[in-house]
Formats: sequence, structure tokens, C-alpha cells
Amino acid sequence: MTIETQIAHTRRVALVLVACAGVAQAQTAQNPPAAPPAQPPKFDTAVTVTTDRTEEKQIDAPSSVVQITGAELAARGVTTLADALALLPGLEVSAGADEGPMTSGIALWGLREFDAYALFIDGVPAGGAYNPNTAFVPIENIERIEVVKGPNAVLYGQTAFAGIIQVFTRSAQAGRRGAATFTGGTLGTVGAAGALDFIQGDKLWRLSFLARHADGWQPRAGDREERVELSFGKPLASGAGQLKVIGRVLDRTQGFGAPFPRAGAEVAPGVSIDRNYAVTDAAVADRIAMGTVYVERPVGRTLFLVSTSSVSFDSQSRIRSFLASADPVASAQGSALSPEQLDIFDDTHLEWRSSWRGRPSLLQAGGGYQFGRLEAEASLFDYAVSLAQPHPPRPPTSRAKRPSSSTVAISAARTCTSSST
Repeated sequence: MTIETQIAHTRRVALVLVACAGVAQAQTAQNPPAAPPAQPPKFDTAVTVTTDRTEEKQIDAPSSVVQITGAELAARGVTTLADALALLPGLEVSAGADEGPMTSGIALWGLREFDAYALFIDGVPAGGAYNPNTAFVPIENIERIEVVKGPNAVLYGQTAFAGIIQVFTRSAQAGRRGAATFTGGTLGTVGAAGALDFIQGDKLWRLSFLARHADGWQPRAGDREERVELSFGKPLASGAGQLKVIGRVLDRTQGFGAPFPRAGAEVAPGVSIDRNYAVTDAAVADRIAMGTVYVERPVGRTLFLVSTSSVSFDSQSRIRSFLASADPVASAQGSALSPEQLDIFDDTHLEWRSSWRGRPSLLQAGGGYQFGRLEAEASLFDYAVSLAQPHPPRPPTSRAKRPSSSTVAISAARTCTSSST
């Protein structure tokens, strides 16, 4: 083969290779490569202690559990429990309930009964042996909220037949300093909240507070809230155990506006929505003090004693009144209730922590005790009020002197109930 023939053959081969490359590029442009195979779903492995009082991954929990962290709540600007729970699937939440406009109506599985679920704060029933009390949930100091759907009465008591809501608060941590937030809004709403962590040797302290005030959309229908929480923690048994003590104090008052009588779908003639016809001191108030002690201490190489104890006292005031007519000088009725509630709670058990067939195993044995005592003084009263220029009297439970015409009839009663399990 001559040199010219070899050069021509090489050129033809080169042209064929270039043409094939061009066809391949065109086919690639028309038919893009297939997408890489989908990755298997990644399940949330966050730790939960709600379902059976043990720490486990959420994917291994035997019940349906949903949760949201305090960091997520802060990022969304959540300031109330109703807004926090509304972010979780399967819950129906409405603002306002029998305990005032600042409380939340919560429904699990379509059950909107206020005693259809159990509410816990750091493992302690909020509201004691009776009904859940959402007033004491420290929304500004939440680490996470967990909700378990379904009956849990065996572990958490008779009110947990629809589910439980577990609130975990933040603990002091080394390296943290502090934070403060300030809020403001319409209707004279102002507020401040903050927390401070400080270290003293191996002891960790945390102080958090909340103060809030709002004027409300009616005279004397505003609300205010002050809350202080102090926690202390330290390691026990060379770090194998721990001690945690929490003290909480809450003072909250929600003003009450008398509902308006209606004529069909409209407010009755002569009734102004800008006036409050309730008695002067009408309000829903809570003053709560609560102390909790948590101890975890080894009593053997794999045996631990775990105890949670709590005492709380709630002094309440429930003064409400309602217009019974829409006459120029309207007749009205009201009630005054002053409950005082004492609750004692203890859960102590032994935990055997070991491994079985290469997997962590836990065996628990122990018992719990819960006591509640509720005393209340109640009275019903009638009064008259001018719709044009309302000057409602004070309720009969007030120590202030009442006008002789303010109350037509008064009936009073005192009740006392107690419960223990």
C-alpha cells in the first residue's frame, strides 16, 4: 500500500469517527440519560420517650407519634400552644375554650372533649388528677412537643383514651449564654420573654421568664400573663446519674366580655359591641405554683433507680356574667367560682439496662401515685345594667362594697372532691 493510500484511508476512518460522535451527541440531546434510581426514604430517627416511657427511635415506636421541636417553633414565630399544635398532623385546634380566650380547644381523633387526652410537662400531668390545663405550658421554653395518637390509659391514666400530648422543656447546657425576645402588636399587645443559662462547677442553672399584656377589643376584656421558671441540674454518681429540679410560677388573668343577645342573626337593638356589660371584675384567672424533682441514679452495674415527683397548687377565679334581655335597663345573670386545686404526683421505678442478642434491652418495674384535691366556692347572682351607659356592679364575691340595687338574688355553695390513684 502506498503512502498516499494510507493517508486517505486514515482520513476516511477519522471522518467516520467524527460522524459517529456527532450522531451520538445528537441522540444524547434528544434522549437525555435516565435519572439515577431514587434513594430509599430516610426516616426520622429522633428520640422519643412518650410511647412507653422509654427512649427509642421514632421509627421503632409502637404507636403513631408526631413531634415538633422548639427550634422549629421559634423559626415559625409561634407564641401560643394552639399555633404549635396546629402544625402537627391529625390534630384539630381552636383558639379559646371554657377556660378563657388564651386557652386552646384540642381535638384528637375528632374527640373535642377537654378530658379526652392527657397533657404532660416533663413527665408530670398538667392539671393533675382532673382535667388537662394548657395554661401552664411554657411555650417560650419548649425543647419539643410529642403527640401520641390512640389509647394510652394503661401507662398514662384514664384521661389518655384518645391520646397524649407530651411537652419537654429546655435544660441548661454548657456553652449557652442567654436570649431575649420582644413582641408587639395591635390592641395594645406587648410582650417580652427570655432565658439565661449559667454554670457553677458541675451544676447547671437555667432561668426563663415571660411577660405579656394585651388590652383586648372590648373594655376590661384584655389579658395579662407572667411566668417564671427556674431549673437546676447536676450529675450524680460520677456522671452515671442525674438530678434535676424545676420550679414554675404562673400568674395569668383573662378579661371576660359578656356575650351579646341576638335578634335573629344580628345583635339585638340597643346593644353596642364596643361596650362590656359584664360585671366589673369578670375574668378568668390562674395562679399556679409547681415544683418537680427528677432523679436518675445507678444502684448496680446495670440497674438504675428513676423517680419523678411533683407538687402543684392552682388558685383559680372564674367570674362570668351574661345579659338575659336587651331592654334599655337589661337584666343579667352571673356566676362566681373560686376553685383551689392541690395535686401530688410520683412515678418511681427500677430499670434494668443491658443487651440481649446484641440489641439494647430495657426492663422496668415500679409504681406510681397520683392525688388530687379540689375545693370550690360558688355563687350565682342577678343584676341590672343600662345598655346606653353601662356601669356594671362588682360581683358578690368581691370585698368591695356593692350598690344595694346591684344584686337581686344570691345563692352560694361549697364543694370538695378528691381523687387518688
